[in-house]
Amino acid sequence: MSPNNTTYATAKLVQLAEGDERVFGELYTHYYTRLRPFIHRFVRSDSDTEEVIQETFVRIWLSRDKLPEIENLDAWIYRIASRECLSHLRKSRRARLEMSLVPEEHQYALVSGEMNPAEKLGADQMYTAIERYIENMPKQRKKIYRLSREEGLKPSEIAELLSLSVSTIKNTLSASLKEIRSHLIKLGFDNLTLLLALFFSC
Repeated sequence: MSPNNTTYATAKLVQLAEGDERVFGELYTHYYTRLRPFIHRFVRSDSDTEEVIQETFVRIWLSRDKLPEIENLDAWIYRIASRECLSHLRKSRRARLEMSLVPEEHQYALVSGEMNPAEKLGADQMYTAIERYIENMPKQRKKIYRLSREEGLKPSEIAELLSLSVSTIKNTLSASLKEIRSHLIKLGFDNLTLLLALFFSC
């Protein structure tokens, strides 16, 4: 039987909550094929997709005690998968560039998948605009920005590398982000959060 709220017996969920690995294997087999295309849509790499899938099931296993009380198993599992996608995107080089422009309170929405094809059209143009703007930054500012957003270095690490103060690095990064937001808005990308979300699924 497929593990969902109507066909998956409450007894099975109780067994899983108690650590039954056989039942967990059934759930894994059922949801693996459903989660794989969903996750791949965002991370775009087969190896990264497998990594996110495994992290998703680890989270499910660690939270298995909640299962008997969950009303919508599908929604619960997809929420976990979405969070793991977001976690992966935060760590990736490409995502760091875009995620840095999005208010933290909106970031979970970026991997919800609630978007239509027409809304995706501006995503590539937006990314091109960001790259072009960064390339035209003053040399020092561009270097600081790329070290932070693409290489993942902390302000203290950049400061040491470039023999600058930490406050200078932080101020430069803050100013760069504000300028990029302003530039994109001037170009017509007024719904910035949505456009960034679309980029991730392209």
